[in-house]
Amino acid sequence: ALSREALQKAIEASGLDFDREPDHGRAQLAAIYGLGLSGRLGFLTGAAGSGKTALLSPLVTAWKEEGRQVIGTAMAWRQADALKDAGVERTVALSPLLREIEAGRLAIAPNSVLIIDEGSQIAPIQMLKLLRLQKEVGFSMRIIADREQAQAIEAGDSVELMMRSVPAGVRFELLSTIRQKTERGRMIAGLFRGTGRDMTKSEEEQNAEDA
Repeated sequence: ALSREALQKAIEASGLDFDREPDHGRAQLAAIYGLGLSGRLGFLTGAAGSGKTALLSPLVTAWKEEGRQVIGTAMAWRQADALKDAGVERTVALSPLLREIEAGRLAIAPNSVLIIDEGSQIAPIQMLKLLRLQKEVGFSMRIIADREQAQAIEAGDSVELMMRSVPAGVRFELLSTIRQKTERGRMIAGLFRGTGRDMTKSEEEQNAEDA
């Protein structure tokens, strides 16, 4: 785990403005501290447009300041490479990453940090490989996922399994969004995470509520 002092220093140096959207900013700060102060495993449920890459930036800076190797991965190369915006220099798609590690071509040390983005797209068998590897080597792992987004092609729901098994103390949520510029846009985006229209209400009541 990072120290609070190291996190505070990295947050101040990041230049991020957490006051522009105060409620969301507080949620982002809570997620940063939660992931930073977790030990070997940290799990964040991050909604689309919530600024997950931005909140990773001070964490990556703090890990690098401690001389730790930071690796980013996701199912697709494009998703993995997006973590470079947070300062992650080594990014690899998940399947090549596992092959490189198993073949001994990529060394991952006990003090390394592996950031896994778009975790909902990772099948349970691949997540199990990562967890077994972590147990064997001892590196830290940070998983960012949202089961309301795209799911794995293979059978099974890794996020649901982790929600059941990962201790509550290392599970964090960032469900508000800042990608949409208007309050109505954010409201509409939030509806995608809900259960849909309330069918017990009349169409007039539902339309009035939506408006």
